[in-house]
Amino acid sequence: MSLHQNEIKKCAKSFKYFYKNYVQANVDNTHVPIEKLTKFQEIFIYELEDGNRHIGEKFTRGCGASHIALAKFLHMALFTPNQSYQIFLNGVPHLNETRVNLKIMYDLLPEWLQVSKMLCANKDHTRFENNSVIKFALVKTAAIMGMRLNYVYFDEPAANTQFSRNMWKLIISTISSDCGILLVSTETDNPTFWDKLCKYAACGKINIKYFSD
Repeated sequence: MSLHQNEIKKCAKSFKYFYKNYVQANVDNTHVPIEKLTKFQEIFIYELEDGNRHIGEKFTRGCGASHIALAKFLHMALFTPNQSYQIFLNGVPHLNETRVNLKIMYDLLPEWLQVSKMLCANKDHTRFENNSVIKFALVKTAAIMGMRLNYVYFDEPAANTQFSRNMWKLIISTISSDCGILLVSTETDNPTFWDKLCKYAACGKINIKYFSD
């Protein structure tokens, strides 16, 4: 087995190995290798690898949670064929920035690790050669209705006033029980958001594992 084939197998098996060794961080607009993970980052990555598909995560700005979440979706798309992933964001600028960051993250991987080629990267989705797709949308009811997804990621839901109980009920009724749900957000704009979220999730019989940095 060649060195590259061995590394590909390690990356496919472990998101942590993939992230720590091959994903680059943006530090002061310069992309650099990730030399060391913080304790919080280690815990967050462990939760993502542990088979827990329903995670609510509260964080402090600048801790790298959104970067890890985006890398997780890239990892899943590269190594798992025929999957549909959705990222919900607040505002068009944030959506565009996240879409561009995903493309940069992919482009900075070694070419041999781009095991599924990125076929297109347009304003609302990024499609890969293995028929997996990552979609981007604003948080609104119309975007949620009729979803058929394998994993959905809400970025900064606590800052979105539309993320109400009614919207959460819609999410619960639309997404199948085996669909992964990841919520990553600060809490400053809505201090009771996480308490409400856990109650809403319980009503929908979905276990949101919540933790904080």
